[in-house]
Amino acid sequence: MEHHVFVFGERWLKVTKGAGDHFGLCPQLHQDGWDMTRREASALHYLQRLQDVNALFHDDHVLHAVYHDRQGSIRLVTSQPHFMGESAGTSFLRGAMESAGFVQLDAPSAYYRPSDHIAVMDLHCENALRDGGDLEVLRVFDAIPVRPAGRLREVFEQQVREKQM
Repeated sequence: MEHHVFVFGERWLKVTKGAGDHFGLCPQLHQDGWDMTRREASALHYLQRLQDVNALFHDDHVLHAVYHDRQGSIRLVTSQPHFMGESAGTSFLRGAMESAGFVQLDAPSAYYRPSDHIAVMDLHCENALRDGGDLEVLRVFDAIPVRPAGRLREVFEQQVREKQM
């Protein structure tokens, strides 16, 4: 939904879509809670996410180019490795995230780690594989790491406290 995707050797080449004025979604509070549809991410948010995915999941997302297309829209060109494995499965996914210090939020595909105030959104079985090599590893693609601030962080931390009671 956010990218044009091409196989390029052992990597997936991804070119952002849209009018070049937003690069994915960010969580935002509203009267009934929070969701991922209210505020569009900037190019800076997108690049921070690449860095966070690499750090959180030992990934290798690479930024290759920033360019203007024929319509004048900004495009970001990135790549990530091709992963082999099987569906992570809900229990493996949850267990891997919990062992990394994350707590599942009220939304089933959202996790928050209070120790460094980072959340991972849109993390479900379709965005994760279980690599069954010598050590079973969670391989994540297309999840959305977020660094919530202010009231949104307070809401996430409250949900964590409620789950730990």
